[in-house]
Amino acid sequence: MKNRKWKLDMGTQSPEKKGRGFHRGGWLGKQRFGPALLLVLGLILGSTVTVQAQSLDTLIDRMLRDNPKLESLRMDYESASYKEGEFKDLPDPMISTGFFPLAVESGMGPQQLQIGISQTLPWNTVLQNRAQVAREEANLLKVKYHIAEKDLTLGVEQLYLQIWRVNEEIELLKSRLPLIQAWNQVSLSKMSANQVSASDVLQIQVFINEVENAIKVLENQKKSYRVRLHRILGTDQSSGDAPNDMDIDLNPDTTLQRSVESVDNSTQLPDLDWFDQQMQISEAVLERNTSEGFPTIGLGLEYTIVGKRKDVDVPYNGRDMIMPMLSVKIPIYRKKYDAVRQREKALQASIHLKKRDKELEIQENIALAEVNIETEMENLRIYNEQIEILERTVNMLYAEYSSEGSKFIELLQMQNQLIDFALKKLDAKVKIHNSNLIIKRWQP
Repeated sequence: MKNRKWKLDMGTQSPEKKGRGFHRGGWLGKQRFGPALLLVLGLILGSTVTVQAQSLDTLIDRMLRDNPKLESLRMDYESASYKEGEFKDLPDPMISTGFFPLAVESGMGPQQLQIGISQTLPWNTVLQNRAQVAREEANLLKVKYHIAEKDLTLGVEQLYLQIWRVNEEIELLKSRLPLIQAWNQVSLSKMSANQVSASDVLQIQVFINEVENAIKVLENQKKSYRVRLHRILGTDQSSGDAPNDMDIDLNPDTTLQRSVESVDNSTQLPDLDWFDQQMQISEAVLERNTSEGFPTIGLGLEYTIVGKRKDVDVPYNGRDMIMPMLSVKIPIYRKKYDAVRQREKALQASIHLKKRDKELEIQENIALAEVNIETEMENLRIYNEQIEILERTVNMLYAEYSSEGSKFIELLQMQNQLIDFALKKLDAKVKIHNSNLIIKRWQP
């Protein structure tokens, strides 16, 4: 998936298996029914469903644009980016005044009113370092956005894959119904000629009912996936502005040959950038802590209004006084600065270990996905061989049933196994494709 552009200029999900209308022990809960062979093989080899709707890239672009979680993270970043400006200004100047209820006599007269103004001047890099901490904290939210972007993209891709799977199963069942019904007519004809028992007809009728019910179950399952897609796309469930049935331009056969990059490049993942950014915040805090430990200079000016002396005439009688002032705050108590430094050093050691653990988790995810691909590739080979054997077996049983009306149960059993392997083959393709999605998620 190509990188998406950050608007401010800067969901693990696995395919669900619950609710499927088929069980791995057999099709339709071990029902002993099945359609004709050629149609089964034709649908097994089919790979795409074409309906009018939206492509995967369109849905991902829509999710990146409208998902409320991503939008909130964008706004969080925008909000945090303004915090930097809070530390760029000098402290506010202070104006003070005072009067003397009992005037203090000086050589030039009684002091009547005093007015002063002072300004604190932090050390040269203090304001810059405070702003840097705020800037790095805001950048952490930017990384959080990119992590959510990749997780939600994977979520859309996996939902898309599940809708493809459901569509394939629905199409497979719908396409089989006409042949099953034709088979039912053959059984009715043989029963009229007293060549087969009524139980053969009843079993096929039950089979047709089961197929129709399975289609309804799958349609409801697809609705549940669409509800989840509403949620991830940020669409109101009742708005009607929902994606149509997916234009599934997806062929898992194209994912069987994969190209897995080395995990050495995994340092570019936003999941690892998260720890790098936390380390940068900690370094900025240490820089701020160092500069906070420097002296702080204060400049001031006091103006004193002096009254005239009446008892004697002296030079500069009643002349007001101006007094420049200088103050220096010396941080001689260092325990709080030492505590911050020790805390951040311990935090950096923790961040380093957490990053290493995340790297191992990423390698594990990729390795497990590769193992799953290899397993399912082997399963596909076995399923193809089993289908070829079952095809010949069904041909022989069907010929015998058509001519003699015997071995009906064996025929249904073989058809049931053939359908089961067709579904297993479809499931293996889905698992391979999902494993490739997981590998893509954890690679830069």
